[in-house]
Amino acid sequence: MAHKGIGGVHLFYSTVPAAASSNVLVEFLVNSHGFSTEEAVSTSSKMFLYGTEALASLDESKLERKFDIYQSFGWSDSDICTVVRKLPYCLTSSEDKVRITLKFFMNKLGYESSYLASRPSLLKYSLEKRVMPRNEILKFLKENQLLKGKLSLYTVAKCSELQFLEKYVLSFRTKMPEVYDLYMKIRS
Repeated sequence: MAHKGIGGVHLFYSTVPAAASSNVLVEFLVNSHGFSTEEAVSTSSKMFLYGTEALASLDESKLERKFDIYQSFGWSDSDICTVVRKLPYCLTSSEDKVRITLKFFMNKLGYESSYLASRPSLLKYSLEKRVMPRNEILKFLKENQLLKGKLSLYTVAKCSELQFLEKYVLSFRTKMPEVYDLYMKIRS
């Protein structure tokens, strides 16, 4: 395996597809979108290895189409770079999933690209099984003034299923029994 340093960032070249794909991504981000090499990838990042694995099956045309989708929703190159660096797996979602997810968060909920880029896990959660049901419960709890302080969908979405049930459904069951029924209905 050979090492090559570019702008202080070491890139690994080998015959391993994952390592080769990291080079494709770096070249794509630098040449097509004007990123510095440091912005494109950092081998000191915990996500570097995940990113190379995630991108092993993507060619430049697929990357370009994914970038086009993000840009069609008003994402800047900087926001796209942030989301790719924080959660490279976001580029492995299907084009339809990316569109549907961005439409939900940006058009329906009014989230900004910078907010989503800084919380990229929101983009990978299942909308139907996790995000939408939890959003409905969050709205219900707020409408019935059962929550103290502000609570974001991000906070609720990142909980495990058990944590979510205990903290936001079962704990309110005595005060508002319909919260449990609502969640079960939404989830089915």
